[in-house]
Amino acid sequence: MKRIYLCKTDDIKRNCSRRFDLADGMSVVVFHTKTGFFAVKNHCPHAGGTLEDGEIKKNVLMCIWHGWKFNLKTGRCLNHPEEAVQTFPLIIEKNNIYIEISGAEIHKQEISA
Repeated sequence: MKRIYLCKTDDIKRNCSRRFDLADGMSVVVFHTKTGFFAVKNHCPHAGGTLEDGEIKKNVLMCIWHGWKFNLKTGRCLNHPEEAVQTFPLIIEKNNIYIEISGAEIHKQEISA
């Protein structure tokens, strides 16, 4: 696993998200909820829509495209338990957010509110 710096904790306000595009072409979204920070692949397994603009309620992410709901801790889909969104471990150290991921590097950062 490779540890990559993403941003400061203050850069993502509570109940907001921030997208990070990785060098391998994958997009990851970090969500800040009441209980902490969670990272998921920015791709809904249902129809391939992006998750960055999804609604967050109590650590559940709802895809705005078709209403699929995902547990941000496990990635498990609540509507269809056989489906899941990929999650990634985050490390918070001295207000810095790091992601653990294999073979990728951050090359661009964009904010989504």
